[in-house]
Amino acid sequence: MVLLVFDAQDEAPDLSILPSGIEGKPILLIKNKVDLTNDVVGVEHLEHQIQLSICAKHSKGVDLLKQRLSEIAGLSDTGEGVLLARKRHIIALEAALVSVQAALIQLDNNASELLAQDLYHAAQDLGSITGEFSSDDLLGEIFSSFCIGK
Repeated sequence: MVLLVFDAQDEAPDLSILPSGIEGKPILLIKNKVDLTNDVVGVEHLEHQIQLSICAKHSKGVDLLKQRLSEIAGLSDTGEGVLLARKRHIIALEAALVSVQAALIQLDNNASELLAQDLYHAAQDLGSITGEFSSDDLLGEIFSSFCIGK
């Protein structure tokens, strides 16, 4: 996302001044100090970008800017989804910690079968956060490293 802030008393900036490598990214033009020009606070949809007219000094249009930034970033406007995701992550991290602590006990007791199971649960909990958990990969690693059930 590209945010380009300019003074309402000036002309809109020429987008050719933007550095290369930003092609395809959403561009949000932010026209600030509209109180000095008597422009209206709000949103204007231009050809390839959105222009927001705000007055940061008097906090006019700032909520609109926050809302647009959230929409472009793919966040919910209420923020509840973000909070729930964070709570879910915390629960998963706490569960992983319990499993790792149990694995350390099994390591001290030379109980490799139980150690493998605790590590499996820890990896599963962490994988629920990252989305990268593959039980086949982990089981392959466990069975290649431990002799379970013999």
